[in-house]
Amino acid sequence: CVSCGLCASVCPMDSISRSENTYSIDQKRCIGCGVCVGKCPAGAITFGPAEKDRIVTPPEKNFDYLLKMATKRNTSLVPFTLKRT
Repeated sequence: CVSCGLCASVCPMDSISRSENTYSIDQKRCIGCGVCVGKCPAGAITFGPAEKDRIVTPPEKNFDYLLKMATKRNTSLVPFTLKRT
């Protein structure tokens, strides 16, 4: 790391911050998109295989995802209506 800050400026999740003389990634916020890897002129950022507990398989249907998120947030999907065609 040459402390240029390019990685932090392009991170869509704001998961990279300056700490002392270098930058560090908050792994709880990082989604592993790799945008920072492409911007690092020193090649200081690399990604390995994701830890098994961080791998998420997305639902097959968008409605299932909305339902999961609503349940997690303890909210209702009542404002949404489904059009049957």
